[in-house]
Amino acid sequence: KMQDIKEYVRLKGMKNVDVANDADDSNEALNLADFGGVVRASSAMGSDKNVNWVLPSVGSNQIGEVIMFKGATDGSPDRTITIKPNSGEKIDGTTNQTVVLQSPNAAVSLVVVAAGELAIF
Repeated sequence: KMQDIKEYVRLKGMKNVDVANDADDSNEALNLADFGGVVRASSAMGSDKNVNWVLPSVGSNQIGEVIMFKGATDGSPDRTITIKPNSGEKIDGTTNQTVVLQSPNAAVSLVVVAAGELAIF
């Protein structure tokens, strides 16, 4: 239910990332403690570029944690947000696998399934 999502965000917190001022191919290092379970582009990208959101290392104490990502309102193949795991870590079983948000308001959830490993949901 929508009420459950609203409550989850309220409890976990949200990090708004201003992507409008990021340079092309810039890296935004994310910290799990800073954003709880939700990372959201707080603005339109405004120009063609790729912005990288780099995750911190995930440990066994975080298994089961859900991290939700929401892209920019003007996302497109030329205005992307790339979600990158910490170097050497896995997404869906592939080392250094990335997830690209490339459509308006694109969203994805990642779940920590093991130390150093996330899965797409």
